[in-house]
Amino acid sequence: MNKLFKIIGLILGCLYCQCYAKTIYEAQNGDTVNATISANDLTRIEISGQKIIKDFSSANVSKRITKPLGQIYLVPNLNTTFNLYIVSDIGNTYNLHLTPSKKVGGDSIIIKPVDVPKPTPTKTTSLPMSSYIRNINYLLQVMYLNKDDDGRYNVSNVNQAISTYNDLDSVLLRKYNDDNLIGYVLLLKNTSKNKILLTESEFYAPHTLAIAIENPNLLSNDFTRVLIVKDGE
Repeated sequence: MNKLFKIIGLILGCLYCQCYAKTIYEAQNGDTVNATISANDLTRIEISGQKIIKDFSSANVSKRITKPLGQIYLVPNLNTTFNLYIVSDIGNTYNLHLTPSKKVGGDSIIIKPVDVPKPTPTKTTSLPMSSYIRNINYLLQVMYLNKDDDGRYNVSNVNQAISTYNDLDSVLLRKYNDDNLIGYVLLLKNTSKNKILLTESEFYAPHTLAIAIENPNLLSNDFTRVLIVKDGE
């Protein structure tokens, strides 16, 4: 609670003080961004040209969104790496993989969206493109939280071992689908003695629309989830 009061006070001061170092990360919609933040000081997170309207994290952090600016201010209450999933006012989503460090001071993390080619429309994408993209982002959110409040998707608990890459134990946990999209949730474990770096491109296949990796940096015996959204065809 004390850290939350600290955040509120620091926000008011920082609104008038440009004392933050700025680190800019270019990212496509749905990308995972790896960053180091201060373990003790306030970190500001913003998306260039967009407002953050929602955030999701299971980690123990003190955070607050300033609604007029659409920015997040946070201080971690733990010294372990955690994930923060953010959603913008136009429906863009980013998974921030944040590592607290005592060697880092207060910083400002800026996500700079990178335009990507739109998927080629098919007969299953009869919705307007803006609605189609929002549906992709919404499905990613549902899979990340494992919570479908609207009951829009048929959900199957698969729990089937699959083959992906060497040194990875891989399981297909769940499958989500409606008339337009199919979503897959994979659980991966690093069975080697070495660190493994996962990238979205490794999981791309035909008809893939979006990929999100919860923890792309896997130490030995580490787990992570991979979320994949594909065209319904």
